[in-house]
Amino acid sequence: MYYKIGEHEIQLFKIRQVTKILGITNEGLRKKEKRGMIPPPIFYSKNGSRLYSPEEIAVLDYVFKTLWTKHQGVKTPEALLKATTEALNSVRLEVAHNGKVTSSDVFNEAHEIYPKFIPGIAMSHVLHWRAILLGEEEEEDEFDVQDYLNNI
Repeated sequence: MYYKIGEHEIQLFKIRQVTKILGITNEGLRKKEKRGMIPPPIFYSKNGSRLYSPEEIAVLDYVFKTLWTKHQGVKTPEALLKATTEALNSVRLEVAHNGKVTSSDVFNEAHEIYPKFIPGIAMSHVLHWRAILLGEEEEEDEFDVQDYLNNI
C-alpha cells in the first residue's frame, strides 16, 4: 500500500509481508526489536501494524543474511547492533525526506561504527529490493569498490 510521507507517496509493507521476504517469523522480528537488536519501525498503519519501506527491508536483509552470525550462542557484536540501528535510522530519514535512498553515502556512518558494514553492498541490496518490490530497474550506484579498497 502507498502512504503519504511528507511530500512523497511511498509503498510500505506490513510486517507479515516483510517477514515472509526475510524468511523469519513476525515474532522473530518483534523479538529482535524488543531485545534492542533493531529499532522499532517509525511507520505504522492506522490500525497499528508495523510498516517497512523497501530500504528498511534491504538493510534488514543485508544485516540478517550477511553480517549477523547464524551460530547459536555466539553474541552479535555491540558495534554491529549500533551500525544496524544507525543504518535503519539513516534510511528512514532519507525515505521520509526524499522518498527513497539514492546514494550509498547514507550508510557511511554505519560503516564508521562497524567497518564490515560496506556502504556499496548495502546500497546494492537497496537497489535489488526496490527492483523486486517496486519493479524499478536496478541501477549502478556510484560506489567505487577499488577506491574503497584503496582507502581501508
